Amino acid sequence: NSGDMLIIGSGGQLMPDRSRYGYWQFNIPLELIDAIQVPIVVYGVGSNTFAHNGDGGPLSVAEQEVFKTHLARVCNKAVLCSVRDSIAFNLLKNELGISKTELIGDPALLLNPMRVINAVDTGVIGLVLGGDRIKERYGSRSNYLKVLIELAEQVKDFIYNNGYINQVKLIPHSNLYDVEYNYILEQLLKSENFNFTFESRLLPESRDKLSHLCHVYNDCDYIISSRWHGNVIAAALGIPSVAVGSMLKQQALYNDLEIPSWDCGKNLLEDVLRESKARFSATRFKARELRKQTEIFSQAVCDVLCH
Repeated sequence: NSGDMLIIGSGGQLMPDRSRYGYWQFNIPLELIDAIQVPIVVYGVGSNTFAHNGDGGPLSVAEQEVFKTHLARVCNKAVLCSVRDSIAFNLLKNELGISKTELIGDPALLLNPMRVINAVDTGVIGLVLGGDRIKERYGSRSNYLKVLIELAEQVKDFIYNNGYINQVKLIPHSNLYDVEYNYILEQLLKSENFNFTFESRLLPESRDKLSHLCHVYNDCDYIISSRWHGNVIAAALGIPSVAVGSMLKQQALYNDLEIPSWDCGKNLLEDVLRESKARFSATRFKARELRKQTEIFSQAVCDVLCH
């Protein structure tokens, strides 16, 4: 209450979590929600349900009710409420009946495109692969290693069949979690036919790092990402991308931005990369429309803050 506004978001806040009071990422008891007197804005929160559950298994029916009650209390009290994906939108608006809920784009869509569409190919594939929450994403570390092995083989097949690719660039979201698997990928992708390079951690803590992040992405012809923001940043900057996996977040990327997914053992990466390029005009259009909604919502937040 000492501030002028409480903004909750953005990011994958809607992730079941037993360590939190309401079993999601906003960790506050119900009675304290009622005690907040400044305006609350729920800003672009997203679904974050993984393919597998952690050590505790899925939330029970009773825990799910606590989660929904807590989430509804926060959103109903908020003066403005927005989500970044259609999965979260369906939960809040249709299941919980929070009519004020708006679907906007992830704030990363506000990054300014720097790449000329249909420019000369750069010959670079960018990989953005998460090393955190392995149990939740893949069930076990051994399962993840199988995915990396298969991904590496299919990347090499794509390069072999498309001679203009000459570099694979590892773009870590977080050195803390991703670095071990980056080194594993380096061993898997060693080849005399292309270069393999690392970028430094690209989760910018400040605006002055955004230009470097954009520059790194803009060097790529394709982005292959198991992280939400890898695909969203690519869409913002005008780069075809492929999501890795079949979790709800990947389904939302397809629903909202027509970004296709590669799923180990179920489809071929080369086919999905070609689909991504073929769909990219639709991806670019949808990204622009969601960007407009994000700008409108952001202005509404400013209006509340100023008045």
